[in-house]
Amino acid sequence: MDSLDRHKPTNVSIFSGEDAIVDRPIRITADQFGRAIIVDAADWSLNLLGIDGNLLFKTGRTGEGPGEYKLINQVEMFNDNKLSVLDKKLYRLTFYSITEDSLTLIKTVNLPDYAPLRVVSIHSTSNNEFVGVFKKIGHPEDGNFIIHKLDTNFKPKNKLLELPGNDQLLLSGSNSRHIDDALGARTHWVVSENKLSFARSDELRIHPIDLKDQSKEQVIFDREIPEYQKNSKTQKYLSERFAPITNKFPDMANKLFERELLPYFLKFAAADRHFYFSIFNSGIAERGKILQINKKTEAVKVIDVPKTFTLFSATNERLYGIIVKNNGANDIAVIKL
Repeated sequence: MDSLDRHKPTNVSIFSGEDAIVDRPIRITADQFGRAIIVDAADWSLNLLGIDGNLLFKTGRTGEGPGEYKLINQVEMFNDNKLSVLDKKLYRLTFYSITEDSLTLIKTVNLPDYAPLRVVSIHSTSNNEFVGVFKKIGHPEDGNFIIHKLDTNFKPKNKLLELPGNDQLLLSGSNSRHIDDALGARTHWVVSENKLSFARSDELRIHPIDLKDQSKEQVIFDREIPEYQKNSKTQKYLSERFAPITNKFPDMANKLFERELLPYFLKFAAADRHFYFSIFNSGIAERGKILQINKKTEAVKVIDVPKTFTLFSATNERLYGIIVKNNGANDIAVIKL
């Protein structure tokens, strides 16, 4: 990576301790003006932060009424600075408008029964249409992600394309139960305007697809990414980092120690002018790294970030994410580029 353009941000804002704005930050997105919307899993509230980090507005809570949630799976900005919130437990989509210092509830949409599919995510295109990402229920061997255009009632209207699924792990003692392999190859995607761009974590390339005519492009950025060095130090770090998963699924722990290769990245985000990849850190590097790829020129820049920084959202000027502390708690981090 030393041959690439490097950037060391000097403005890293971390909100924790007495300055903590939310108890359990779990999802983050940002609007076109750089304000962050943070989901607090402690009470399923939505918290609007100004670019100075001050809390501007808080709304939402645990429940089943309008503006209430049981599990927020996705928050995403779309046209005219509006926000969509997906709750797959309540099976509904909620929309907000964002003003200078508040979130205003616009409407709540009850989603239809998608069987034999299950919804993974829902995204807006630039012409106020929506696409849904689905998987087949009960078919781990056919785990592709299926993209459908949705009608005005959010029902699948027509199939657009399929994306490769995530690597699966068959649980011991079970003939059919599979889970996503936390350290296997995964498919990540973002929808911006009328393009869906996806990337596989086991390769360094991006596949932008036009949702109108399904025409495809490819951006390859083969560079010197540090290779995984399998030794006691890296395995100890990975064991600690993935302990919440491996404690629940012992098969995952066994897989961890057998693994010879790791994903290149764990998170994929996009802004108007750039793609961003959160490079996987196996414990050797003292700093984390984000790759920034210019959409137009394909120029690559390396951005140094705190070691345990997890990227959730990005604009052209800022990165938004979470820093995991030694006690397992999460702090909100905003990095000005």
